[in-house]
Amino acid sequence: MNQAQHLFKQTQQACQMMGFHLSDLSNVFDLDNDAIDPNSQQGELARTLIHICQLLQALMGYAAMKSFMFCENKNTKGMPIEQIKMPGGIEAIHAYLDAIP
Repeated sequence: MNQAQHLFKQTQQACQMMGFHLSDLSNVFDLDNDAIDPNSQQGELARTLIHICQLLQALMGYAAMKSFMFCENKNTKGMPIEQIKMPGGIEAIHAYLDAIP
């Protein structure tokens, strides 16, 4: 397995842990193959999405991750699962979670 395939698999697993499928983000990620170039903009977004999953685990635990992703959030001004599908959404959710002490 090369780096691009490994990043794809890690991203896929992070999505599943948060309660959705990578295919739900098809407007963000080019899913024509089972790889995400780690040196591309998509690679950066994939690493950021993986970090969102890690932050959620650390902040609230596995069980609450799905609630965070699928419930309206007044601080993010929307539902995170919908927000990450929009341009800049992954970065915005990451910044919000990263700022929580």
